[in-house]
Amino acid sequence: MKSILFAFPTWDGGPIVVVYSFVVMALAAFPVAVFLLRRLGGPYGITRHVAFDLCAIAATSALAGSAALYILCDTCFYDDPFNYLFVNPHVGYKGLGGMVAAVAAVSFYIKRFAPEIGVRRGLSLLSVAALAGGAVVRIGCFLAGCCHGVETDVPWAVHFPHVEGGRHPTQLYEAIAAAVAAFAVARASSKSRIPVENGIGAYFVFYGVTRL
Repeated sequence: MKSILFAFPTWDGGPIVVVYSFVVMALAAFPVAVFLLRRLGGPYGITRHVAFDLCAIAATSALAGSAALYILCDTCFYDDPFNYLFVNPHVGYKGLGGMVAAVAAVSFYIKRFAPEIGVRRGLSLLSVAALAGGAVVRIGCFLAGCCHGVETDVPWAVHFPHVEGGRHPTQLYEAIAAAVAAFAVARASSKSRIPVENGIGAYFVFYGVTRL
């Protein structure tokens, strides 16, 4: 694993600057999603500006929603909320909260600022871009050593820091599956084999299967 991509001291001898692999991959996922959304959504009125806005809103709302659900589901929060949030903050995320928040925020944006796109069509196009971006993020998870699978003795088992035994590299499984799903849906939509509005359904199917 390579959770730290770069580490170098500051010019004045201050604290060492650390660049984490996950952060780099998460940032790299954003332009990938914007590019694909612009490419797929061009014929439906999604400009570069709108594509950027949609991806930014989806990313920030998903982050906030997943963190909020994690906090609400953690019983320690209810013992001392102030300490939990501000004195000794806990960091965690739940994907379902992020999905709900992103769908709500993106739907509001489309209705308010880009009604010509249509909510279902916009969400469907964005979901394909999210699959592609998610594939990049999952590579970051693998490099960071988080979100690994159960212990196994298969030949491709990976030994992650701080856990015993070989583990399934579920991050790579999901990255490959997300990339394949994004390509398949984008290809089928461009060839008019499936309506572009079905992209959101494909995303939910993918999300459910990969969480089994």
